[in-house]
Amino acid sequence: AFHTASSQERHVLLTTLSGLVYIVDYNERVLSRVVQLNCGTLTSIATTHNAIVTGSNDSKIRVWDTHLSDVFMDVDVNGIPSCTTTSENDRRVVVSTKAGTLGVLDLVDCKYKILARSH
Repeated sequence: AFHTASSQERHVLLTTLSGLVYIVDYNERVLSRVVQLNCGTLTSIATTHNAIVTGSNDSKIRVWDTHLSDVFMDVDVNGIPSCTTTSENDRRVVVSTKAGTLGVLDLVDCKYKILARSH
């Protein structure tokens, strides 16, 4: 879920295997809009106050604006992302992959670093 400029507005994001993102207005309990992202199957999604982070089956993490219209970052994480989680201060995204890696994407420095690999 993410909040927009008005702290009262809350949205829930749902993803599909075809790359669709359903944006649901949580307060009104209605579908606000549907966005087709051209990045294949979405495998994970996380939000910050300023961005939406998606993982896809092309082994990429993409950082989008909150309208899902512009990509700020496009990072290869060496495996299909299975989970993305943002830090409390919204500066970092922890990424686990199906290949068994655990990494961190620094949203301020625009750098990705692998922290651990499983065998």
